[in-house]
Amino acid sequence: MTLSLFELTLWQKEIRGSLFGGGNPRFDIPMILTLYSEGGLLLDELITNTYSLDDINEGYKDLRDGKNVRGVLVFD
Repeated sequence: MTLSLFELTLWQKEIRGSLFGGGNPRFDIPMILTLYSEGGLLLDELITNTYSLDDINEGYKDLRDGKNVRGVLVFD
């Protein structure tokens, strides 16, 4: 990687690494769960199909064929 130390200093830029987007799990997870439970985050509507563990190969095939955008593996 090449970079200009002059630009970093002049424009007050910084280089930062992050893991998982730099979120704060102690804050973000409870907030997301609250949004979901209150109906403010519509996750169920994003699921295109559900698969049992026995049908996992079909799920991968559907994903590869473009039939499945958000498949969910359901454990009974």
